[in-house]
Amino acid sequence: MFVLTSKIAIGGFMFTTVNEVVIRKSVHSVVETAEVHIPAVAMIRRKGIAQPERRMTSELFRAGDAVVIQLGYNGSLKTEFTGYVKNVVCDKHVTIECEGVSWLLRHTVPENVVDARDIQSAIVAIKKTLPGLHVKCKDNVALTSAFSAGMSGLDVVNAINTYSDGNIRCFMAERDVLWCGRFYSACETAEVFNSGGVVQYKLGYNALRESELKVHNTEAAPAQVTYMRRPINGVIETGTTAKAGDTGANYVRMLNHVAGRQGLKQLADERMARFRYKGLEGRLTAFLQPYVQPGFRVSIIDSLNKDREGTYLAESVEVRFGVGGGRRIIEVGPRVAKMK
Repeated sequence: MFVLTSKIAIGGFMFTTVNEVVIRKSVHSVVETAEVHIPAVAMIRRKGIAQPERRMTSELFRAGDAVVIQLGYNGSLKTEFTGYVKNVVCDKHVTIECEGVSWLLRHTVPENVVDARDIQSAIVAIKKTLPGLHVKCKDNVALTSAFSAGMSGLDVVNAINTYSDGNIRCFMAERDVLWCGRFYSACETAEVFNSGGVVQYKLGYNALRESELKVHNTEAAPAQVTYMRRPINGVIETGTTAKAGDTGANYVRMLNHVAGRQGLKQLADERMARFRYKGLEGRLTAFLQPYVQPGFRVSIIDSLNKDREGTYLAESVEVRFGVGGGRRIIEVGPRVAKMK
């Protein structure tokens, strides 16, 4: 028999029961969030004091309080989220809104980031403000006029995403590791994003049979991707990648903050890889175990639909835990063609 158990520490308080917890993480964003829903009134037990104290829970927490959420079955817990309180919302219940490392990035202004002329320099500037943060910056693209004085670390990450047309992704591959690079190109080379190993799901056994999974559709993908920039001298530079034999409409964008043809070509390659990756799309709904985080390799066994079988990358994970049970909802993406 599986009994849901939890251990949640927020600020100086710890509790083992909640109305609901919702945790969201993705390879497409550095922002990891958690919502903790608890009753508006709580009985607080303090060490050395026999009589519990009745308190309004909204008064117990404040922005910046440290958060650790552990969930599991039968006392076997996994750390699903670490971060900080962002906001406390009071209604019929109290909702504690939390963020992961992005909360620190919001409140940190990297020194000399205005001088950064490429993505790696900007990421290094962020790392210097957060000594406990490790970074893996897999690609480098030269940028012009992308960063300005006073930008927070999160502003810098968002600028990288915006000025690269979403082709450079930053996400937390591990609890203290910021991964930055071309995600879909990395999948094609069998990049190992974290130490999660391979997690196996058998539809109808430890994952719901009615999970929303289908083969990724590439029929409507462009046959050619072109990125362009117009420098000061007015001579347009381009970076192009094409799929031979296809006749789909072209994808063309101006990226004036990207300096040089090499960077434009790298981003064009990544956009094409994103359009045409081999794998699945949709979501897989499972239980809390096995433990999965974005970037993990997920092996899917489907006795009724062999086309869906294979090993894929988890692109996002949403965890729902509470009085209604526990579920892990996994967005599945590119197929892992080979193992390193």
